[in-house]
Parts: sequence; C-alpha cells; structure tokens
Amino acid sequence: MRYCIVILLLALVLVSAGCTTTQQPVATPEPTMTIPPTPTPEPTVTRPLAGMDPIIGSWENGLIFGADGYVNGDKNITWKANDMEKYSYFVTVESRAVKNLEAGTAADPYAYAKEWIYNPYSDSIHRRGSNEGVRRVLDGSVTPSMGK
Repeated sequence: MRYCIVILLLALVLVSAGCTTTQQPVATPEPTMTIPPTPTPEPTVTRPLAGMDPIIGSWENGLIFGADGYVNGDKNITWKANDMEKYSYFVTVESRAVKNLEAGTAADPYAYAKEWIYNPYSDSIHRRGSNEGVRRVLDGSVTPSMGK
C-alpha cells in the first residue's frame, strides 16, 4: 500500500506539472515618450538704423563699411550707393601714380570696382553674379580683408 500511495502522489505531481494555464502572460506596454519637435529658431537679424545705409557695419568676410564712405578705414577703398538700383553698392579700390625717380620707373594709377548687393530679408551681402552671401558680424571681431 505504501507503493500505491507513492505512485498515486507521483502521478498526481506529473499530471499537475503538465497543467498550465493556456493564457499567455499579458505584456505591459512600455510607455512611449513623444518628443515634440524642436522648432529651428529664426536667425536674429539686426536691422540698420533708419536713415543709414544698410551696408554700414562689419561683415563676416572682413569688410567694414564705414559711414564715412571708406572700407576698413582705408582711404584708397571707398564705397558708394548705386543710384540706379536699390540695395546695390560699388566698392572701388584705387591706387595713385607712383614714380621712382632714382630708378626712372613709374607705375600708372589704377582703379577697379566690385558691386555688392544687400539682401534686406537675410541681412546679408553678396557680390553681383555670386550667390555666396556674407552675414553681418554683431560683435565687431573681424579680420580685415578684401573678400573673394
């Protein structure tokens, strides 16, 4: 009888071990985080003062247009508004005649000009025929150069 009880208990354990629930465990959904899109900030545009030419100021290419009509403070580089077209400016570089009396040579004077266009919507300038714009420098730290 002892064996009969052991066999009965063993059979009961085997039967109950095979009895499992038929339901699958319910997986709890992981919480999803929705990240709102970060809008791209609009560039800060510093508008020129009323009554001033908008080209006056410092630019990323190193040009500094002064209110006195000179570029980078150089008396040989001047700028002038184009009367024929709005937001158009001529930058003229001039050299004087140079004579070397000892060597008997002379260098003729020359002048050349480039036209710069101001874009009021982006507060930038570019040379006529080029789409490469140059932005205004707000902190005044520029390296003077004639640009490209």
